[in-house]
Amino acid sequence: VTSYFHTRISESNLKSPSAEEISELIETVARTWPPGRLKEFPDLKFQYEEESESQEFFCPYVWALIYRHTWIYWDEEKARILHDYIT
Repeated sequence: VTSYFHTRISESNLKSPSAEEISELIETVARTWPPGRLKEFPDLKFQYEEESESQEFFCPYVWALIYRHTWIYWDEEKARILHDYIT
């Protein structure tokens, strides 16, 4: 599916297309999609198994995300627990 639409977008030779132009092109090309090209997959099932003491990873990781993606001031010395997760 991705290759099909990528090829059609590439063939359109749009120079710096906007998201709207891409969306319109995909809608147009979708009307010509060959119906026999899709394959049905069985239902996928995933199971999450939490490890014991998972908070040892998740808590510093979540705080590191907060540290990297917010404008909150952090004292570098006091945030040293996040050192392994910051980079």
